[in-house]
Amino acid sequence: MKSKKVFSGTIIIILAAIFVIIGLNHKVIFQRGNPLPYMAAASKITEKKPFYPVKNADSETYISNIYSSDEEFIEFAENKLDSKFVSQEGSIYVFSNDDKTTYVDSEIYLGKYKVWDFPKI
Repeated sequence: MKSKKVFSGTIIIILAAIFVIIGLNHKVIFQRGNPLPYMAAASKITEKKPFYPVKNADSETYISNIYSSDEEFIEFAENKLDSKFVSQEGSIYVFSNDDKTTYVDSEIYLGKYKVWDFPKI
């Protein structure tokens, strides 16, 4: 009986701590809405696949470690868009081919990742 009360008390304390942490950091955790698709994609990042797609209805979104180099991303985006890199304007990367110019937005996510938003084509 006593061990059941200790177990229940421990669970309540752990849950309360989780809710306090989420409450204090909710703007960061939910900066892009539901964090679960981003965390699921982030868990699948490997050296061979440094950019992993995130299920997102608004745009075609990829996530990478913050330590991935911009050159690595530029090569990935050039292949994906069939365009050449033109310039970087802050967090926007500009790519162009003969027909069109494409803007890819980047954002730091949770301080550990970069999120890349390609426009839906």
